[in-house]
Amino acid sequence: MTIATAMKRFRAALSHWGFGEYVVFAALWLAVSSPLYLLGWGVASVLGLPLAILVGMTLARFASLLLKSSPK
Repeated sequence: MTIATAMKRFRAALSHWGFGEYVVFAALWLAVSSPLYLLGWGVASVLGLPLAILVGMTLARFASLLLKSSPK
């Protein structure tokens, strides 16, 4: 895939979302970040949602690898 094709797909994905989806995403990010901020994480609490997504993706990949390698 070329960079131009990737950029077109990225723009299409962003334009697919409407205002409501961005509001829900912002509310989710606020819900994840606020408790971390109140626990003293400060500005680093902004990374709460990306870290949660990263941990979830890692756990899902690990579980997928475990399921593939298990004997049948």
